[in-house]
Amino acid sequence: MWFSGVWQDGTVGELFSSVVKEWDWKVLGLLYEDTDESRGKSVCHFTLESIYTSFTQKPHHERFEPKISNFTQLLMKFHDKARSEC
Repeated sequence: MWFSGVWQDGTVGELFSSVVKEWDWKVLGLLYEDTDESRGKSVCHFTLESIYTSFTQKPHHERFEPKISNFTQLLMKFHDKARSEC
């Protein structure tokens, strides 16, 4: 199904899942822009939703607003929740 310029049938999720398996990634984090709640979910939300639902172990995820968000704080939070130990 095509919606707002994005495939909504899980194709993006399946593609991303295959990349994760190929590179043997164990820890994931999804950060997405979703700026206008009054208009419903954004294209970015729908795209990452198909990625999120393709995984059994759900990745850490968080939305941000570019004009409001403190990116340093946001990235530090992601560092703690969406990175593996080196």
